[in-house]
Amino acid sequence: MIPVYTEVPTGPKITLSDQDLAVIAQNYGLGAILDKKLLNGAVNTIVLLKTSQGAFVARAHRPWTTAERLESVHTVMQSLKDRGFPVPKVGRTLDDRTWIQIRDRLVELQEYIPHDACIDSWDLYMHSFEILAKMHEYLLTLHVDHLFPPLVSTYVTPEQALKMLEDTDAICVEKARELGAEDALHIRQQARDILEALDREWKGYADRLPRQVVHGDYGWSNVLVKGGRIVGIIDFDFMAERERVFEVAYSLYWAFDRLEGDNWQNGFFPRVGRLVDRYNYLSRWPLLDVEISVLPYEMARVPLYWIAEAGYTPDPIGQIMLYSRHLPKARKLLELAG
Repeated sequence: MIPVYTEVPTGPKITLSDQDLAVIAQNYGLGAILDKKLLNGAVNTIVLLKTSQGAFVARAHRPWTTAERLESVHTVMQSLKDRGFPVPKVGRTLDDRTWIQIRDRLVELQEYIPHDACIDSWDLYMHSFEILAKMHEYLLTLHVDHLFPPLVSTYVTPEQALKMLEDTDAICVEKARELGAEDALHIRQQARDILEALDREWKGYADRLPRQVVHGDYGWSNVLVKGGRIVGIIDFDFMAERERVFEVAYSLYWAFDRLEGDNWQNGFFPRVGRLVDRYNYLSRWPLLDVEISVLPYEMARVPLYWIAEAGYTPDPIGQIMLYSRHLPKARKLLELAG
């Protein structure tokens, strides 16, 4: 289904006041709050609380997160933790709920996983792919009632991304002319050209790709490291059922972007091959040949979402320009796939 963002309840991140934090502590039985720290959540408000009962993370969601959605995510997280995956324990209130409401927002509590870094090396990415393989394997067998899809995430098909561009053409043209930023319109057109090529390819292979429940935002800042070891997998906000290979491609794309930067083509195929081989070695359901063959196409999709989404944001021109650096990479990935 093509997302209709005008029908999604929106709103900025909220500030959790001292009074709000006291309400959280009271509902979850945390005792006295000894210290607090606002963390850098890209979507939600996240506050680290050090209390007399230990360290916890309070997460205030945006308006589009529903109670049904949050409860289904918590069910999966608990199943993963029970299975031994390094997933934070979801807090329960004194009356045995996994969320409370503060104003118009849902607030959850999770245990804090101590760490000193996020995943930042190819060796750690190799380990992360081992975990990803086993997590996908387990999620494939897990029956979840009512895993409601997220209303907002970083995933759309090429067709949906093209529709997003079409729906926001007018606002982007208006903003670009106001700011004298005609370059932004050229960037949107380049993104559209790449997406049209991707859409043609996608329609030829999409129905052959296995689908299952996936993490939705796997890699980098959501894989926590301490002492050179992976100790935590966090942020399941975008968990959904979708093509398995897209999650692999998503993790690969940001790995190359953050570890190699503009030199990402150096050793590209050998690195991808080693990571895929490791995934397949540990999984009872290894990636199919078709999944491996379309990895460059799937990786090319990743950054184009942000340009397609720009027209729905408060600063569309700023977001277009911010992600414009990814267009040459997406274009090159399209060539490599061909």
